[in-house]
Amino acid sequence: MLQLVLILLVVFVLMTAVIWGVTRIGQGLLYNDPVDGLVWRAPAAATVLTGFVGLWCLLNYSSLGPNDLTVPLDTVFRFQPTQNKDVDRFWSVRQGKEILFKRYDTGRPGTFEFRDAGNSPWRKADTDYIMEAIVIEEDGRRTRFEPELTKEGLFVSQENFPPYYEVGGRRVMEQPGRLSVLHRGLWLLNVLLNLLHFGLWFACLWLLLRFQWLHALGLAVVLWLIMTLFPLAMVLDRTLEAVRPPVTSQRP
Repeated sequence: MLQLVLILLVVFVLMTAVIWGVTRIGQGLLYNDPVDGLVWRAPAAATVLTGFVGLWCLLNYSSLGPNDLTVPLDTVFRFQPTQNKDVDRFWSVRQGKEILFKRYDTGRPGTFEFRDAGNSPWRKADTDYIMEAIVIEEDGRRTRFEPELTKEGLFVSQENFPPYYEVGGRRVMEQPGRLSVLHRGLWLLNVLLNLLHFGLWFACLWLLLRFQWLHALGLAVVLWLIMTLFPLAMVLDRTLEAVRPPVTSQRP
């Protein structure tokens, strides 16, 4: 968390310098002289914008869990209405019997597999029986996931790992150990946050730094785009890293 605060301070300093330089040069070209009081106006604008980014990070930090793969509130170019979460173990049900499977690193970057106590990998079926359900445990509560089956009791999906759907919920496991859920409200909140970010750039340039509104609008588009693609994305990534535990390799 301390590293994240230090990064925000660096962002504030850089943003102050950029706003000061853009205003001094831009208004010198457009209006002959820059606005009076630029020495305090630039830091004030940077404070407003950095404070907003800090609030954005705080909202993410308070809602993230150690197994989350992405921040729920992201930039407009990266956010996903579908949120993913990994679990490191689950119980697969066959003939009513639960078999524990744990996640192990395969040795290839970003890939893993689930194996049982006998070191056998998870399979959706053997010659006689199918994996009729998957059970996970979260905060002491067990949740059951079941696949779509035909009337004959066969998988509707022919994938090696058919989707397992949460019983009484909205989540789905489409990959071993990875839970996904679609949040329409989260999509709307992401859009509103990104629009507010742009609006703050426009307001600071127009009302605080005294650009004419048309010039402020054009500059806001450029500076918002640069901020969104680079510093903001970096800071949000650091927020995720501050919550997630260090990755360790496990081999059976």
